[in-house]
Amino acid sequence: MTDRAACDSSTEWSVRTHPVAVDASVNILSIDVECWDWIICRKLTGQLIQHSKEVPAAVDRLLELFAAKDARGTFFVVGRLAEAFPDMVRRIDEQGHEVAVHGHTHIPIVRLTRDEFRDDVRRSIDMITGIIGKPVFGFRAPEFSIVSQTMWALEILADCGIAYDSSIFPFAGPRYGVPQFPVGPVRIDLDEGSIVEVPPSVVRLLGRNLPVAGGGYFRLLPYGATWRAVDRVREEGRPFVLYLHSYEFGSGRLTSRGFPRPFDPWAARKVGFTSNLLKSSVRRKLAHLLESYRFTSMKEALRDALPA
Repeated sequence: MTDRAACDSSTEWSVRTHPVAVDASVNILSIDVECWDWIICRKLTGQLIQHSKEVPAAVDRLLELFAAKDARGTFFVVGRLAEAFPDMVRRIDEQGHEVAVHGHTHIPIVRLTRDEFRDDVRRSIDMITGIIGKPVFGFRAPEFSIVSQTMWALEILADCGIAYDSSIFPFAGPRYGVPQFPVGPVRIDLDEGSIVEVPPSVVRLLGRNLPVAGGGYFRLLPYGATWRAVDRVREEGRPFVLYLHSYEFGSGRLTSRGFPRPFDPWAARKVGFTSNLLKSSVRRKLAHLLESYRFTSMKEALRDALPA
């Protein structure tokens, strides 16, 4: 059985997809390991600062929570963070979680050429495999930036040895999203070979896919709404695919204080407000979710669809 998945009404491309075997008895937990200070400072000022030592501290809080709730997950780690904090990456691996790549520089694919993207992916793979001594199977694009105009990235990922991707968000978002893409894990046929795609979960409401799977959506939605979304996705025979950011588990507020100037103070206040809104609720909500449902890594849930 195959499905034809088109991006949106304004594009001509389409991809051939096939359902893949997935363990529907569990849900999928994923963490994007990023440095908020580094990313936001670059956006606001165009300048780079050192990575915050709060990154490994936040990851350690997650590892403690996962150990307490007997949960496993996939950590998509930015290559430069792996380079800065190799012991953090080793701890993730040693505690039984999957380490995957989130690009080397956390630059959205829409801002990269094909050659720049290939180099970025290879550098991140080399960095992480060199630290954990194991192959890397998975990739997630910064800011879910595999969209209609960057589908070429899937060919490059497969050529670099990536077995699965989790970058295509099947909803119509203002910055990213492919609304007509299948809502469950599928295998995408490429010119040479194939790659598995694992979209973050959405629910269908009033004829549209709505994001419920993590990030700001997880922070802003009441826990009861997330709980009902998980049940609905599971009733449809799919694992719930959750994503969170490591910085959402950091101590204190996320702030642009100390960034080099000049930058737009209103833009800084806006991004600070949206990033901190209900941030203090994330750990509690996640703890409840992990008590109510079984969560594991993408690699484990996809074990029958990935290389041995």
